[in-house]
Amino acid sequence: MTVTGRSITAGDNTLTSQITLIFITIILLSGCGGGTESTGPAPDPDPDPDPEPRTTVTVPDVRGLLASNADQEIEDAGLSVGAVTREFDPSTEIDRVATQDPAGGERITLGTAVNYEVSRGPRSAPPTTCPPQMIQYFKFEESGPNYADELGGVSATCTRCPMAIPGRIGTGQRFDGSDDGLNVADNDQFDWTLDDEFSIEFWMRSDSVACTRARVIVGRSAPDVRLNQIQAGTRCSNDESFPHFRLEDSAGTGGGNGNFPSADKRFIDGDWHHVVSIRTLDQLHLYIDGVNRDSIPKTDYIRDFITTTELNIGWLNRFQNEFRFKGDLDELALYKRALTDEEILEHFNNGQQGLGYCEVGNGAAQP
Repeated sequence: MTVTGRSITAGDNTLTSQITLIFITIILLSGCGGGTESTGPAPDPDPDPDPEPRTTVTVPDVRGLLASNADQEIEDAGLSVGAVTREFDPSTEIDRVATQDPAGGERITLGTAVNYEVSRGPRSAPPTTCPPQMIQYFKFEESGPNYADELGGVSATCTRCPMAIPGRIGTGQRFDGSDDGLNVADNDQFDWTLDDEFSIEFWMRSDSVACTRARVIVGRSAPDVRLNQIQAGTRCSNDESFPHFRLEDSAGTGGGNGNFPSADKRFIDGDWHHVVSIRTLDQLHLYIDGVNRDSIPKTDYIRDFITTTELNIGWLNRFQNEFRFKGDLDELALYKRALTDEEILEHFNNGQQGLGYCEVGNGAAQP
């Protein structure tokens, strides 16, 4: 072997040792890392599991948005749309979100419902086209605990409130048949004398046929008077409910003959029905969907229908929970006179067009 032009001889021990050392060093260096430069510590053979999934999100502020846009914002944030109600609000443009719960910016659990209220604009003056002698009118556009009388009278209130739902006209109220209900404080509007005629009108919907007791939509019960306007099974016969109207005077008498007007259970079918109960001087009448379904002679009332007891809506303050309505209610009105057949038919047909009792429509059409 030749190194820099010299032959290595057996006696040249020093040079031989140096060359040998160089070869060994080269071999050792070439075996470290396979000739590849190290870039850091070796990977952990047991890496950490995936990070915890997201469980909370920030509530979007949907105030001022149209309902359809608000729904999209809520769902895009990983939340769900809760109860949507409509309230009068003078400071928010009509049909835009006025308030929400929870508020925008809060951190809440993924999937939580966000409730919001859509503005109906400022409350207008009482309508001037309402039928004569209408004494109270609840459209039920609110979500509680106060429900305005459209004529400016005493409001209905609740402690355990029904749930606001899409109604027959605008928003309505759903009663659970368990522990919710509304009350209207005593006022002279309901102090009907022995010689007064009056009407109670509303839209209702229920599919709860099975029953154990009567179910009251509008009622009043006191030691001196019991006024029952009952629907969705006011009477319970053979464990099945059917529309019924019962009226007793402040002496506790039922006007003679022990009978009260009723209709059959086919109206407890899950559809909206227009109901009018009327007291005339000699009869009680029950109209459903524009048609007189039953009339019963009543000539033997001996006292008036005056009391200081509050009016109940969706329940009757008697025997606790046994007379509670299970179903939906909308557009409740009371009159200090008997509505005519023509008015009842007009109100029914107007309701089919989404119009209330004080709105003008093509109500002359036949049912």
